[in-house]
This record gives sequence, C-alpha cells and structure tokens, in this order.
Amino acid sequence: MISSLNNKKEYLLVLTDFKKNSQCAANFALNLAFRLKCNILLFNSWFNPVTNFENFPNRSLNILAQKSKEELGKELKRLEAVMEGATTTTGFKPKLICLQGEGALCDNILHILSLNDVIMVILGGRKKNNDDLLFGLEINSILTHVPIPAVVVPEFEDF
Repeated sequence: MISSLNNKKEYLLVLTDFKKNSQCAANFALNLAFRLKCNILLFNSWFNPVTNFENFPNRSLNILAQKSKEELGKELKRLEAVMEGATTTTGFKPKLICLQGEGALCDNILHILSLNDVIMVILGGRKKNNDDLLFGLEINSILTHVPIPAVVVPEFEDF
C-alpha cells in the first residue's frame, strides 16, 4: 500500500526486486542515509497485466502481494542487521519503512513522490550485457520522468 507518511522527514526511495543488485543499492542507501540523516523507503513494485480486466478474478494478485510483503520483511531484517553493525558519531539511525505496490514502476514512484518528501531514488544496476529489456525500459523511464536525482548502483559494489 502506497500512502503518505504524514511527517516532514526526508527520505531516500530504494527500489528493490530482492536480487543481489538491489541489495547493493540498499546498502549504498543505508550508508548515505546515515550521512544525510534521512530515512529510507524500501519499495517493491510488481506488474500484473491481467488487472486491466476489472471483472476478471485474479488470484495471482494476492499471491504477488503476499510474496512482496514476505520478501520486504526479509530485506528489512537484513538491513536492520547491517544497521546494528554500523558505527555513527552522531547517534542517528535511519528509520526503515517498507512500501509495496502493483502497477508500472515509474507511475508508482511518481505517486510516492507526490505523497512524501523523497530527495533521491536509488536502484540497483545490472551487468552491461544484461539482455533484460524490461529492466532497461524501466531505468530509462525513471531517469526520464522522475524529477529528483536517481542513482543506479553498480551490481557488485559493496558499501
């Protein structure tokens, strides 16, 4: 569910598909959040083309939502463990908030931005020779339409 968090905190929006490249991006975001003293919105989006048919019963949507929720929970625990091992001179610890949504990724991002004070979008990159056309289209859409800085973290960077 995408909603407003109703406060004036600044956020880094971290996109995840729960793969290694997304973990690298989340680690980078966590490091940056400590430095900028802002919080993290960890977001997973899934696309279900069947939802265009309103009267069509779609059980897969509930399965996708549940899988997203479970995987977000695992990634949240992983990031909390990383945070426990982090040292900070300021005492600031970023708040980690999980969001999920169905639909086109860029549309979901724009909706999140309209409701929250997000200062940057962070996502994981993939190898240069990756033939995942959809991923390439998504990155292009994000870089073209999102009105704030976006960082694509290389797949095997460790932060």
